[in-house]
Amino acid sequence: MQSELVQLICRVGVKRLEMQLALQCAPLIVGLRISTFLLIADDHLFRVQQLLKRSGISSFVLCSCSGKSSMLLYRTKELEKYLAKDEVRDFLAGYGYRIGEVKDDLLTFRCRYCAYQRGDGIFPHEIGVLLGYPLEDVIGFIINRGQNPLYTGYWKVYADVKAKKELFRMFGLARETLAVLVGNGVGMPEIIDTFCGNSIKREKNVYEREKK
Repeated sequence: MQSELVQLICRVGVKRLEMQLALQCAPLIVGLRISTFLLIADDHLFRVQQLLKRSGISSFVLCSCSGKSSMLLYRTKELEKYLAKDEVRDFLAGYGYRIGEVKDDLLTFRCRYCAYQRGDGIFPHEIGVLLGYPLEDVIGFIINRGQNPLYTGYWKVYADVKAKKELFRMFGLARETLAVLVGNGVGMPEIIDTFCGNSIKREKNVYEREKK
């Protein structure tokens, strides 16, 4: 599968918007992640927003600079549930966030992220929870200043390595599957409709299953 994926990327080109979404957003699209970060050209912004209509995935522009926009794509209900957890709210409160709607958290984060991008502030490490990373990994990253992870995959892991390795494996499989579909001519609207537009129930996040 990996060699097939490389060949398809070379043939299609990662600059194509649909291939970019397949490579960067597959775990979110198939329901394995609750949010993800996307950096795209400004002229693709409207197209992404149109693709996500009625998908259950929301978009929030964090910053625009030099013709590119940084976006947070997220499953609204799932992110709301995660950010409402007591331990996550306590963590965010330590960074000055108040109890409110997800949009309130995103607006606060956008101000800090844009300040960092301008060189006027420090990197906002709370981005980890907005991306749905397990809180123990976010805190572990901060305490260790990004050093000494037990494992590095889609993020740096500081606890429950076995469960997260399996989760990352599934992320990779989703990425390869969507890239192959796009490479073989399946449009992103069809892919999003298949995984997001219908009411098929998907299995819960592997990490959550392992925690029970």
